[in-house]
Amino acid sequence: PGNAGQAKLSSAVWLLSAILAVVLILRASRLGFARREETNWPVNLLVFWRVLLYGGAFFLIVQGLAAEFAELPQRPLPNPPDVDAGLWLRSHVEDDSIVMASDVPTVFHYSQKKLVWFPPISKNPQVLMDGIRRLKVGYVVEVYRAKPYYLPPDQACFGSLEAAYPDAFQLAFRGDKFNIFRVVINPGTTANR
Repeated sequence: PGNAGQAKLSSAVWLLSAILAVVLILRASRLGFARREETNWPVNLLVFWRVLLYGGAFFLIVQGLAAEFAELPQRPLPNPPDVDAGLWLRSHVEDDSIVMASDVPTVFHYSQKKLVWFPPISKNPQVLMDGIRRLKVGYVVEVYRAKPYYLPPDQACFGSLEAAYPDAFQLAFRGDKFNIFRVVINPGTTANR
């Protein structure tokens, strides 16, 4: 998980630890006072040490919780690029358009457009172009990822496609971490060779 997810998980662990500590304190004090042991120590000194021990544990748990909550992000994290691409498509693209994207579920959810998968093919751009023509794709989403799930990444695949078919695509939107291209090919478009 990311930093926010890790902070939430850590906060949950601290909260459960605090609840467990309170339960153990109550249980131990109930059992401790129910059966008195014969000791040479005065009872008040035993109570003092128990309170000190349990109070110290409770203080450490509260301090840990406070530190975890202080590290939670103060402002919302930015959307992943697939989410932003989907939102852009939803508001700028015709409802009957077909979109090609590598993260189909996310882009579909946010765009509400018909989606086809952008396969990771860079060595044979004709295969991609044949699929674009056959499926009547209107837009292609190219996302820049630090750690892509599929290799080669979108930019390598789309780069070889655009190099082979330079007149087939028009930049519709340039984002910080994604681009959206409109397909402007005619059925007779041929590759640059």
